Amino acid sequence: MSASLAGQVRDFEVPQVISLLEYARMTGTLEIEAPAGTGRLFFQEGQLAGAEAGDEHGELAAYVLVSRSEGVFRFRRGAVEGPQESMRSNQSLVLEAARLLDESSNATVAFARVMPGAPEQVRNGTRRVFRALDGPASVGAVASALGCSPLEALYHLEKLERLGAVARHDGVAAAPSGGISSEPTSGRRVRVLVVDDSPLMQKVLVRLYQSDPGFEVVGTAANGTEALELLVSLRPDLVSLDLFMPVMDGPATLKRIMLTQPTPTIIVTSASPEALEVTFESILRYGAIDFMTKPSRSRGDLDEQTRLILSRARKAARADLRGLRMVQPPPPAPRVRAGRVPCQGVVIAASGTGGGLSMMQLLSGLPADLPCAVVGTVPLPDEFLVPFVSFMRKAAPFDVEVARDGARIQGGVCYVAGSDQDVRLVRGPAGISLAVTEPGPLSSVGALMMDAASLYGPRSAAIVLSGEGDGALVGLATIRAEGGITLAQLPTTCVDPEQSEKAIAAGLVDRVVLASHLSGSLSQLHLSRSRHGASKASPEEVAAPWPERNE
Repeated sequence: MSASLAGQVRDFEVPQVISLLEYARMTGTLEIEAPAGTGRLFFQEGQLAGAEAGDEHGELAAYVLVSRSEGVFRFRRGAVEGPQESMRSNQSLVLEAARLLDESSNATVAFARVMPGAPEQVRNGTRRVFRALDGPASVGAVASALGCSPLEALYHLEKLERLGAVARHDGVAAAPSGGISSEPTSGRRVRVLVVDDSPLMQKVLVRLYQSDPGFEVVGTAANGTEALELLVSLRPDLVSLDLFMPVMDGPATLKRIMLTQPTPTIIVTSASPEALEVTFESILRYGAIDFMTKPSRSRGDLDEQTRLILSRARKAARADLRGLRMVQPPPPAPRVRAGRVPCQGVVIAASGTGGGLSMMQLLSGLPADLPCAVVGTVPLPDEFLVPFVSFMRKAAPFDVEVARDGARIQGGVCYVAGSDQDVRLVRGPAGISLAVTEPGPLSSVGALMMDAASLYGPRSAAIVLSGEGDGALVGLATIRAEGGITLAQLPTTCVDPEQSEKAIAAGLVDRVVLASHLSGSLSQLHLSRSRHGASKASPEEVAAPWPERNE
């Protein structure tokens, strides 16, 4: 085979080469030769089908090669001769490599052992990293001790973290970890760029933000093109973005913002649910922090709407954009769909600020043969809840529907409640069902988890995703006391890590995992406990044990 594409990495970065090969649907081998060593990426019709770099194979090898910034590359067309395996999508691999590279260069990221010995299932590099972790140490220190790159060290440390063998450690460096802090703007006002094509609505939103001394409107734009120009010169803390505009609309603008100058962005629109269905997938995947409806007298008290928008905008401005991983690839269509079956367990998934993307990752990864129900809470008003559910119906193996009062709980179904709803689980003559009311002054997620623990016992589970507050703590404690399962999204991948951090600090979490791994971990833990007692649900609702699955 002769090289059909070659060049210098510094002139043509590896992600660009991958995109070109994907576009051309090429089959062959991309060899990357650098001072750190030579590696190969294998392609089948444009999709990554394997990788090797030194002693590493698979996704870690791909991350190492994608992050290379120097050396030469050569692509040779033809049948692939190296090892092939199932890989993530090209875009997902590139984004994860960028995330690992970014976090591994942060001197404040450190880990400490939690277990005295390495878990049995870890081998090779992961076991060596565990042994090198003698006391709290930064990622850089572990990498130096082993003679590997910080990216490789972080990859293995996070694998150990998902297994509960190590935990993030805050005492190595004094600098903050990069999550949401109580004073992210050092006491100064939040600087807002308002983007809306209506001059009247621009004035309304400017007055709204400036009614709070904690905000300062630094500019206005009538479309995305104007907004991107102002973004460079103004460098705002927050972008307030409309969706439907001339020249460049909201989704295209949001994608450009997150790729060129990542800035916390909230969607503020008056679009109907029907119109939002066309764009919701894009604005969710492109990294919108929050979704709000423009103030209107038809929606009730204007002062209350103003307070709500300002409160959520303040939280959004403090977002940690590392949790968004910039532009996310669309979830693949499920190959197998779950059917509605008698419910043998319930999973409560709680999300807050920035939790829409985490919920998407959770629901799209659910195993189709898990005979449980999922009740999820997302910080979306009704106008956004409907298109979110519509989108998730296409992407999730479970049936997904808006939580409705009186709906009977069934396995294979996910019931999603938004910020305009409080939801509980109740037992009635027909079985266990939802009780949905208007939201009260206190969060109901803790009470919802307590309901799950009371009704399903050891077959209850709770997952805390990106979000704020400690309202879930009492519910997590109750589920654990009943023998149920508790999971938390890895705080460094959360837009708002507060909820996850508090649950972990309180010792109420069985496993801390990436959002994309939550479903697999949930299934594994359920299987490991499937023989530990029966559910408290009625006999007719628990027909059989959880089925075995090949992991």
